[in-house]
Amino acid sequence: MSASWSCRRFLTLFAWPLLVAVAAVSEADAAQLTASWIDNSSAQAAFEVDRRAENEFDFSKIADVPAGSQTYVDSSVIDGVTYCYRVRAYTNYGVSPYSDQACGMTVAPTAPQPGFTLWITKAGSGSGGIVSSGTMLCDATCTATFFPPGGAITLTAVPAPGSRFVGWSGGCSGTGSCTVVGNITVAVTATFNSVWKP
Repeated sequence: MSASWSCRRFLTLFAWPLLVAVAAVSEADAAQLTASWIDNSSAQAAFEVDRRAENEFDFSKIADVPAGSQTYVDSSVIDGVTYCYRVRAYTNYGVSPYSDQACGMTVAPTAPQPGFTLWITKAGSGSGGIVSSGTMLCDATCTATFFPPGGAITLTAVPAPGSRFVGWSGGCSGTGSCTVVGNITVAVTATFNSVWKP
């Protein structure tokens, strides 16, 4: 009787787990939640892991993990559902009280939105830059991706000293600003020529 009480006291005082975190892991092909706790038994007690969904009242045991373990990876979760976990330690002599519960949720990764890619080429004997919304996009051949697709992008050609802007070709024409709209790659060319000086 005394030995049994002593072992139960050991579980109560030294093996009571503290559930410290539930880390969410969400991947393209699997959702996971990782429950972690502190083992106060010096690796002498095994652990029972219980789980409930947030809309459930009762916990259900989902795993027994061996002594020395301090984490459990739950791969049977559904994205967007909150799950709560609790842990208790046990030996052949009894079980500890349950830890406080810890809850977590995984979120399905969103599909990447396709971007609107703009390919800008410069031609001619001169030089210059391309500006959009006050930002210099490039001073050499470049590409830029804009989100979301379908938006209007206005480009302005800025000739360098000693050069003049001749005009656009490809997705635009003329010598004014170039406005392009697209859902896929759009290519434009800006031509700059050197200014002849006598």
